[in-house]
Parts: sequence; C-alpha cells; structure tokens
Amino acid sequence: MLKERKKVLDDFIVKLGFKRVEYLPISGYNGTGLLDIINISQNINKLICDEKNEMLESKECTMILAQIKMINCDGIIISAGYVCVMHVRDKEYDVEFDKIKNKVVVKVGDVITVKLIRKIYDDMSKNDSVMMCSENDKIILRNGDVTLGYGKILQVK
Repeated sequence: MLKERKKVLDDFIVKLGFKRVEYLPISGYNGTGLLDIINISQNINKLICDEKNEMLESKECTMILAQIKMINCDGIIISAGYVCVMHVRDKEYDVEFDKIKNKVVVKVGDVITVKLIRKIYDDMSKNDSVMMCSENDKIILRNGDVTLGYGKILQVK
C-alpha cells in the first residue's frame, strides 16, 4: 500500500517539475522519526534545492515574474487585477496578477508568463507585506478549493 501511494505521489510531484523526491519516515501522531531530524539547520525554510541541487537562499520580495501552466480556470475570468493564493515552499501569499505577457484573458492549458504582486491589506504588518522566495521556486496558484495552475518563479524583485 505504501509503494502504491509513493507511486501516485511521485508521478504528481514530477509533473510539478521537481527532479527528486525523498520521503522522511515520520509520524506526527506518535513522534516516530521526529527526533532524528533535530539537527537540521534552523534556516531550512530559507533554503531550497534548484534543478542543479544547489541551495538557494530565499529573498524578501513584493513582486515576482513566474511561468505558470493553467490547469483549472474554466468559468473564472483571469486577467490583470485577479487575486488568488500562491503557495511557495511552506508559505502562502495573496497575490495579484499585474501583467500577463501576450495575453488579456487566461484559459485552461495556457502557459503564461505573469508578473505577480504581493496583495497588501490595511491591517498587515510590514513583515507580512513581503514574500520569502527565490528564483526557480515551484509555486501553486489556488482560489478556494480550486488549483488554478502551477509553475516556477523566473525572477524575484
């Protein structure tokens, strides 16, 4: 059963563009395996491997340029000004579509290059108004229960 679950998960992760999948045998329920990873650097959330397995440090930014494959946006009008949730690393951020290269409206199957800006609300602290990410980070865009698309960050500003 574990092998079957790994196979399904491996196929999905490879489709997202990750080159390598590693499993940590842990159980949050009874703590098995959790003590074995205590020595991991406290900065682990700031680091991620790119395709060359080089460690990239995340940067504070308010804007990114990303390449996104749209997979589920039927019935949703996505154009400049559209707001959704971006998942990157272990964080999620509200982002706004600013400029979509060579497109006015996006449809399912489109691969787009888009400028995404951190959506800032009046009650946010300064620390909450920035994103922590780096070039080549993998991202997922969602709206509610719908995964709109997935892709990677091309540029961080």
